[in-house]
Amino acid sequence: MNDTIAFVVNKIEPRRYGQMLKNNFDRLYAEGDESGTIMCIPTHNYQVSCPHRMKAYEEALDYITSHDDVWITTGKEIADYYLEHYYEQAKADIAQKGAAHKRTAI
Repeated sequence: MNDTIAFVVNKIEPRRYGQMLKNNFDRLYAEGDESGTIMCIPTHNYQVSCPHRMKAYEEALDYITSHDDVWITTGKEIADYYLEHYYEQAKADIAQKGAAHKRTAI
């Protein structure tokens, strides 16, 4: 959903980019009950913030943020959440798999 790819490489019009953001969100939102899904929207101030592109982008963000159960966050906040809730279990799982692998190695 990178704005530079959309506007410069694929030559997509702003309204179409905004609709693509909404469509992407809708798909990931529907899949969200079964997976931890992240929608990344990399933007560049010299692309998306051009006056003729800004309205479509703002409308897409308004649509996305209108859903109460969506976590609008940063990469650091995601990493902190993972470390707090899943890191120790992941380390234990890796150690257990490593030990099992050593027992079966020839």
